[in-house]
Amino acid sequence: MWQDLGRSATTFRPTAAQTSPAENGSKRDASAGYPQLVANSKGNQNKTDDDRSQGAAKPDVAYVFAPQRERMSSYFDLVFSMGAAGDDALRGATRPERNREARLFIFDACMFMRGINALKSARVLCEEGQWEFAVGIVRQLFELVLNIEHLKTFNDRDHGNLLYAKYGLMQHVERDRGALLYAKKTGREIDEDRLQEAEQILANAFPEFRSVSARGRLNREQYWSGHNVRTLAKQSDHPLRVDQYDLLFVPYSDQAHGAPSALVDAMFPRSVKPEAIFAKDSVHIGQTLIMAINLYLELWELLEHVPQADPEQRLAWVSATRAEAEKFGVWPTTPHP
Repeated sequence: MWQDLGRSATTFRPTAAQTSPAENGSKRDASAGYPQLVANSKGNQNKTDDDRSQGAAKPDVAYVFAPQRERMSSYFDLVFSMGAAGDDALRGATRPERNREARLFIFDACMFMRGINALKSARVLCEEGQWEFAVGIVRQLFELVLNIEHLKTFNDRDHGNLLYAKYGLMQHVERDRGALLYAKKTGREIDEDRLQEAEQILANAFPEFRSVSARGRLNREQYWSGHNVRTLAKQSDHPLRVDQYDLLFVPYSDQAHGAPSALVDAMFPRSVKPEAIFAKDSVHIGQTLIMAINLYLELWELLEHVPQADPEQRLAWVSATRAEAEKFGVWPTTPHP
């Protein structure tokens, strides 16, 4: 498995099945499968005799509002267009012929594809109203940006990329070994030669990340860079990285891990009108998407070996993002210019 890992990520052209509906010529349906919530303002006039006998009440005030996918359709369409633009950039890219430039391109293209898919996934979840799960994806975008910022501090970027990839290879071998040991522990037959090969590779191939002390204790580096997320944020040249870590990454992590703070509101439900719930969710969705857009555009700009977006297009996206955020009272996080 691990011998073939380096050969697996060489194609960056989405197939027809992988492209988005808009790219295939179809129109995004902003309301499919989403019933509107409608209350009748003439409820008292429409009561049946049975309603009256049971004291059934109808709303005194009419409200007609659509679910998030329809209410925020222009916002979702904006995010959709950014992901499609990233796809187009990679689809039109030409792989360099020289070995070093080709390696740099492949690495950046892989990173960018991950970022594109993260943006798309966050949008899809937000369209479903599931912003609590979308923030876990935005959290990943934050880490991608930090990793690339750190890689750009290397005097030899190619060496930094190799270090990153080597750590990933080590993780694959560790997991393969773990799966074999689990199978053996549960009474199944395993390929002992494969297990021995994995153990030999782990013992000898990754001295940068694994070592054994004189007492036989394994010392394994927890992070490829040697730094946790907060340390990378502190080392960043971006003036808001630490604030983003404290105010966004930490609560996003709470949602990703199902921490108490992510569930406490549901434990103590309050009587809230449906329109108030939608308004609050709109703010959360807007905050989630504006941060996803921010990090996506930063990641794209950091990945200098893939084709970049047109500067005027970037400014148009930033302007449109601000306008969409203001519609729903989202805090004024400014997307990367």
